[in-house]
This record gives sequence, structure tokens and C-alpha cells, in this order.
Amino acid sequence: MNTTTHVLPVPSDSAPGNPQSAIGNLQSNIARLPKPTRDMLNVMLDDNLPYHVILDEVGEAAQGLTPSSLAQWVKAGYADYVKEQQTIQDIKTQSEFAADLLRELGNVDPTVIHRACMVITNLQLFRAISESGDRALADMLRANPSSYLNILNSLCNMVQPKIDLENHRIAVEKVGAVGAKHEKKP
Repeated sequence: MNTTTHVLPVPSDSAPGNPQSAIGNLQSNIARLPKPTRDMLNVMLDDNLPYHVILDEVGEAAQGLTPSSLAQWVKAGYADYVKEQQTIQDIKTQSEFAADLLRELGNVDPTVIHRACMVITNLQLFRAISESGDRALADMLRANPSSYLNILNSLCNMVQPKIDLENHRIAVEKVGAVGAKHEKKP
């Protein structure tokens, strides 16, 4: 007798924390739980609670869950959750830093803020390239050359506001110089 087991493929473009996330197969009991229950499981995993305690705490919502299904979840679904939480924390940290910096600087010339934005953007691009490597950039160019051109175009477009701000500053200085010249005449 020939028995075959079929495992459904996992979509590669699934969102982290989503029931369709890369969890080994789409039959995961945990992936089918409501999001609030999955979130509660993830928080308990964050707290390093033993599996039997987690299963007891979740109670009837965890009907059919086993320590092995939790172990499978930790390898994929929970790993996605941890990445999401780290991304959220990184964004909060960067936002707080930017807000603190602006508060410290007080009433600042807009060109200084623009320059700071340019530096941050460039640092993020360099970090992305260094973390992903030159090979990722080469793969992106091979797969979708227009995406690289979009990045370059975006960088060029970021320069235009700086030019506009500088032109505005020059115009304001000229108006101020002309006004000062007329005031001095008796």
C-alpha cells in the first residue's frame, strides 16, 4: 500500500505574524488562532514561560495545541513576531531621537533639518546595502532594474528642496539688503 503525505506550500510573500506566515505548513493550529490569542501566546513566549504553563493559560482557546506545535510556532510564527517587534522598536527609537534632536536645536533653519534628513536617509541606505551586501544589489538590478533607478531618482528628488530653500534664503537676503539700503538714505 502506497501512502503519500501532501504538504501545502507556504507563500513566500506572506506578512509576518499573519496566519499564512512561514510556519512550516498551513495546517498549524496556532496560525489558525485569532490574532489576540496568538499575541497572548507570543507575549508569554517573550516571558519565557514553559510550554505547559502557556497551554494552561490559553485554556480552551488552545484546544488541540501541543508542546510540539508551540515548538514549531517558536521557529517560524513567533520568529516573525519577534522581527516585527524589533522593527517597531527601531522605528520608535529613531523617531524619539529625531524628536529630541529637533527639541534641542529649537527654532532651526529649514536647511539644517533638510541636511539632517539627507544624512539619515543616506545612513539608512548604506546600512541596507551593508546588511544585504553587494550581491543583493546585483540581484535587484538583475530582477528589476527599474527599482534601482527609482532609488536613484528618489535621491535626486531629495536634493531639489535643498536647492529651493537655498534660493529662498538668497532672495530673502536680497530683499533684506535692499530694505536696509533704503532705510539708510536720509
